Amino acid sequence: MKNYLFIIFSLFASSLFAQDNNDKKIFLDSLNQETTEESYKYYRIIKDYALEKDKYEIVDYYLNNHIKHQGFSHSKSGRLKIGQHKEFYESGNLKSVTNYNNENNNPTGNYFSLYENGKKEIDGEYTQITKDNLNKESVIKIISYWDENENQKIVEGNGFMIERGEFENSRGEINGGFKDGIWKGIDLRYKIQFVEKYELGKFMGGVSRDALNIEFGYLEINKPPEFIGGMHAFGMYIAHNYKTPSIQKSIKGKIFLGFTIGVGGEIEDIKIIQSLETDLDTEAIRLIKTTSNLWTPGEYRGIKQKIKFSLPINLNFQNDD
Repeated sequence: MKNYLFIIFSLFASSLFAQDNNDKKIFLDSLNQETTEESYKYYRIIKDYALEKDKYEIVDYYLNNHIKHQGFSHSKSGRLKIGQHKEFYESGNLKSVTNYNNENNNPTGNYFSLYENGKKEIDGEYTQITKDNLNKESVIKIISYWDENENQKIVEGNGFMIERGEFENSRGEINGGFKDGIWKGIDLRYKIQFVEKYELGKFMGGVSRDALNIEFGYLEINKPPEFIGGMHAFGMYIAHNYKTPSIQKSIKGKIFLGFTIGVGGEIEDIKIIQSLETDLDTEAIRLIKTTSNLWTPGEYRGIKQKIKFSLPINLNFQNDD
């Protein structure tokens, strides 16, 4: 009898739960990470998931079943966005419209946003600026901006702006359509204050203060956790160290895990989001635990933070007599 085991590694999310014969439904937490049905804040429908297509419609919903996000993607995971994507308030009112480049998944072209009462907030467009010597990034160029009292604060790309997000508020000058000079803000999620410097849209660095008034400097706003040797090394580690239990049948499928990388690089809160078979699930959990302290922790505005990961492990175990 010959046993063959093939493991395909990926850190990107994939779909989990059936909606009907063709659609798939997955559950998302407050940070849009895949989670279990017991702890979800939003849910996603990937239409025609069972079919092979050039693009798939992805629709996210609030708990009240109102649409949160709607658009198309080249991938079933929803990562490769294309065309027009719409965001909605929980009330059902339109929040913003963003367009995505079909080639590189970057926001491009015209953009606008509205306050929940339907009044104009931002009229702008996405453009690319040089991030460093090798890379470019898409940033929003603000053409016009109105405050909540319908007062126009930015005209033809120049003025003062208050930027409001779900957890974060910041304010500063817009010159030539881009953030420029010193911007100050607060993040309610992490209870931090920050001061950042921009040069015509290019982020130059910042300083944050946590709830204890400890100061942190940073050159990246979001710095993800990194496995020692990089993510390719992580994939190789998973593939080489997964020990298949003694199984007398062929199995093909996916184990989907969720886990947290702590501020010291430790692994916490491992959960099986999608099970394949008990022994295989147990081995996957064991293997992820062995990577504890093999990570550099993630940072947000210079402060180490716990970061959630989603990990599918695709198994193709063939038992040939």
